[in-house]
Amino acid sequence: MVQVMAFDEGPVELVGTILNSSTTLTRDDMLEGLQETDKTFSTTVHKAIFTFANIPTRVISRFLSDMDPDELVLAISGAKVAGM
Repeated sequence: MVQVMAFDEGPVELVGTILNSSTTLTRDDMLEGLQETDKTFSTTVHKAIFTFANIPTRVISRFLSDMDPDELVLAISGAKVAGM
């Protein structure tokens, strides 16, 4: 009998993908709950997600300094400000 899989990725990748597209509050709540119930799974999921906290400040500074100033102004002018 051939087993048919519903998803191509495993549970860590699936949860990581969901958390990557979640709000910070939701992501942190989910990771906290996972930590309380399954520390091993929580640790592997945490390694699979990407947040801006994962980007070193020096990388952001370098990226911004390499950008064309006009393009940077345009990008910032279209940004939504949290809480507004």
